[in-house]
Amino acid sequence: MDPLSDFQISFQHIALLVPRVNKGIQFILVISGELKIETSNRFYHLKEKDLLVINRNQHYQVQGCEKNRVMIVTISDAFMDYHFTDYRNSRFECYSKEIDLGREDMILSIRKLLVNVMISYYRQDEIYRIEVKGYICQMLLILIRGFKEEGSVLEKMDTDDLRLSQIIDYMEKNYDQLITLEGIAKRFFLSTG
Repeated sequence: MDPLSDFQISFQHIALLVPRVNKGIQFILVISGELKIETSNRFYHLKEKDLLVINRNQHYQVQGCEKNRVMIVTISDAFMDYHFTDYRNSRFECYSKEIDLGREDMILSIRKLLVNVMISYYRQDEIYRIEVKGYICQMLLILIRGFKEEGSVLEKMDTDDLRLSQIIDYMEKNYDQLITLEGIAKRFFLSTG
C-alpha cells in the first residue's frame, strides 16, 4: 500500500482544464505565470504566489497562460473523513488575495508547507513519505483552524452524479425564486415521471 495514495501532488503547466467536479480538498499554488479559475459561483484570477483552496464537490474550470507553473496538492475525501470528523459539514474559504490581516501569516505558512511538500516529494529519500504526510497534516490544521465555514448541501452530498450536483447548486443559487419540479426537469433535460 502506498502511504501517499491519499494525496496527489503535481507541479505542472496548465493551459486548460475542462469543467470538472473536485474530489477531496485541493490546494492550488501559482509558482509563476497566471491562472484563471471559474467555480460555480465566482471567478478567480491567480498570479505568482497566489493560493486557492477548492472544496469537495465544487465545480470548476481552469484557463492558464502559456508560461505558468502550478503546484496542486489534492487530499482525498477518505483521508479527510478519517482524520476530521466534521469534514462533510465544512467548507474552506481560502483565497490568498482576499485574506484579512490576521490570517496573512496562515497563508504564508501554507505556502511554505507546500514548498516543503514539493521538495520532499521530488527528493524521495527514505523518509519523504513521513515528511510529506507531516507537512500536509500541518496545512490541514491551519486550514481547519483558520478558514473553516459551515458547508453547503453540496459539500455534504456524497455523489458522483454531476447532474445532481448541478441541480443542487442551481437550487441553492435560486432559492429566492419559484422552483418547480417541471422547471428543474426541463432545465436539466429530465422527465418528471
